Amino acid sequence: MRFLLRAMGFWVWGLIAISLSASLVTLSYRLASSHRWHATDVVSVPGGTTDFKAAAEPPAAPPPIDKDQPKDSETSRVIGNEMRDAHRALEGRRWSEALNFLEAAQTKSPLTAVDLKTIYDFKAFAYIKINNLKAAQTAYEAELATGIPTAEETAKVFRTLFRLAAGTQQYPKAIEYGKQVADSGGATADDLGILAQLYYLQKDCKNSSVWADKAVAASRKAGEAPKENLYQFKLQCASDAGDTPGMDAAAVDLIRLTNKTNYWNTLLHRAPG
Repeated sequence: MRFLLRAMGFWVWGLIAISLSASLVTLSYRLASSHRWHATDVVSVPGGTTDFKAAAEPPAAPPPIDKDQPKDSETSRVIGNEMRDAHRALEGRRWSEALNFLEAAQTKSPLTAVDLKTIYDFKAFAYIKINNLKAAQTAYEAELATGIPTAEETAKVFRTLFRLAAGTQQYPKAIEYGKQVADSGGATADDLGILAQLYYLQKDCKNSSVWADKAVAASRKAGEAPKENLYQFKLQCASDAGDTPGMDAAAVDLIRLTNKTNYWNTLLHRAPG
C-alpha cells in the first residue's frame, strides 16, 4: 500500500493539504465576519466550507454609572465618555475611530480591572472587523490577564483564542489553547478535528491520531458523520510509519464513510514498499 500511495503522487497528502488550507482560510474570514464572536459558536468545518455570518452588532455599551454601586462592578466614570464614544463608533462601523477612542481610554488613570477588561473586549471586536486577528488575539489575552472574566467567559475566550491562533498559523499556541478547551469539556467535534489537524501539521502523528479518534467519537455521539480528513490523517500517518495494519484499518474506515474508488484501490492493490 505504501508503494501505491507513492505511485499516486501522495494523493492522500494532497487531499489533507487542501482540507487544511480550506479550513484555516475559512476560519479567518469567519472570525472577521462574526458579531460578538467570542460569545458565539464559530465553527470551522475541517475539509469543507462554511457560511459567512454578517456582522450584526458591536459589544454592549457600558452601563450607566450609578454612584451608589461599587466602582469595581462597572466601567468607571474615568473612561465613561471614551467608552460611549467608542461604542457609537463601533455601531457606525468606524473601526479605526473606535480604536482611537479606546487607546485614549487606556491612557486615563486610575483604571480598574473592569475598565481594562471592557477596553480589551471592545478592542478585540474592532480588530476582528479590520481583520487584524493577531491584534485581536493579543487583546483577548490581555482581557484574560485582568482576572475579571467569569469562568464561562474565560472558557469562551479560550475557545476563541484557540481558533484565532489556528487561523493565524500559530500552531503550538493553538494546540495549547485547544487542549484547555477540551479539558473544560466545551470542545465540539470540529474543535477536536482542528486539534488533529494542528498536530498533523506539527508532524506529531501519534497525537494527531489520538485527537482524530476523539473527533470521530464526538461526531458519532452528536449523531453526525465523522469528517473524511480525520481518517486521512490516520492513513497518511500509518503510511509514513510503515504501519500496514493501521493503513488497512484507516482505508476500511474511509471506504465505509465514503465508498470512494481511491480508497478501494488503496486497500485492494497493496504492494510492498
